[in-house]
Amino acid sequence: MEKRAVLGKHLIAELWVRDPLLLDDPDVVRDGLIAACRKGKFSIINLNVHEFSPHGVTGVALLAESHMSIHTWPEYG
Repeated sequence: MEKRAVLGKHLIAELWVRDPLLLDDPDVVRDGLIAACRKGKFSIINLNVHEFSPHGVTGVALLAESHMSIHTWPEYG
């Protein structure tokens, strides 16, 4: 069996916040994605944030290294 190099890790996390309104703010989501990318020293190629109606935000950062995404459900906190 051929041994393969590990190129990265896939992390899935479910998080809750005290103020669910933060999860419905596209600027907060955008700023959070940018901060996480900077902290990880990732190179952002493109960043797209979409606000849903009546609530929720999805953000995707296309990175030179891979990608990062967030999906919010403010109605669940």
